[in-house]
Amino acid sequence: MDLRITNTCNNNCLYCLEQDLRNKENFIAFKKIKQKLENIREENSVISFYGGNSLLHPDIIDIISYCKHLKFVSISILTNSYHSNPQLLGNLIKSGLTGISIYFHSSDRRVHDTIVNDGISLKQLYENITTCSERALYLKIIIHVNKLNISALSRDILFLYKNYKIDTLEFVNYFPFDRPYQKYHTYLWYDITDYRKHINSLFETIKLLWIETRFFKFPQSFFSNYLEYYSYNYWIKQQISQEDKQRIDTEHEPECFIEDRCPHCFIQDNCPWYGERYSR
Repeated sequence: MDLRITNTCNNNCLYCLEQDLRNKENFIAFKKIKQKLENIREENSVISFYGGNSLLHPDIIDIISYCKHLKFVSISILTNSYHSNPQLLGNLIKSGLTGISIYFHSSDRRVHDTIVNDGISLKQLYENITTCSERALYLKIIIHVNKLNISALSRDILFLYKNYKIDTLEFVNYFPFDRPYQKYHTYLWYDITDYRKHINSLFETIKLLWIETRFFKFPQSFFSNYLEYYSYNYWIKQQISQEDKQRIDTEHEPECFIEDRCPHCFIQDNCPWYGERYSR
């Protein structure tokens, strides 16, 4: 179960759907979080916190401690790693933290800086991943795949795999709609076939690694001859937000229904507009 505790973030990532909120100190009150945790614990023993950057929440240690008090089996945080200094991590682990998920974009500093947009430096990110890797934590690395980083992803994941104790690699697709697309569409997928060589290289590299690998929000066309990695279709509806549902459950063509983006959209199998257009 995922629980947002803040919108505040030190990064300004190109793909973020909440760029307008990131600079505001918007932290959910600890009292309200406790109430939500009590309700969640009635049916779940796994909890993950996200933001924004969860580590910036002023009560993060108390939040983790309360999760331990409620006997959550797995307690994790999703973060860009900013503020994950050794002292804070040590206190969080003592309080009950069992896992941490960190965003990684590219080993190329220029690509990294372009994506995080004046956020955390690549040097600091490496230092933070090292700190987390050396701790008794379940470590997941999350990579948003895009035109800027796809050509070097095979090299990057090999580097990460060899140098850090990583338990899971998770790849996420940029959304082909909404504000990130409108502002930074040149970085998003337009025609996957143009990048087939790099995508195939990524899958071939993954096959060599003894590591759990997950893919989120990719259309089936992304996988081509590697459909064994297209394993999330049975619960893809859980990935469709209320905003997505409002977009496709309409009497008029949705706003995202432009520029022939449909073949590259992960909700195509659950979108009535996609079927209507491509069955003509």
